[in-house]
Amino acid sequence: MISKDKFNSLTLDHKANLIYQKRNFISLRKYFDFEISLYSFGGLFIEVWFFPATNNIQRIETAAYSNLELYVNHLDLENLIF
Repeated sequence: MISKDKFNSLTLDHKANLIYQKRNFISLRKYFDFEISLYSFGGLFIEVWFFPATNNIQRIETAAYSNLELYVNHLDLENLIF
């Protein structure tokens, strides 16, 4: 398990490697031109901000709990079944 502060202090590449090795995808939402994927990882909720126009991840950060409600309409419960 990793703390929120420790995760946020990692480089973008290190965060991406951790998420894609041990990811648990929850949901996806759109914000302007971004596709933001929500993952659970080590007791944290992580947002991956992808910009399709450049095919690049722009940022990866822990999600604020207040942002989690933004995913409710896009939630696929099938992904939550273990």
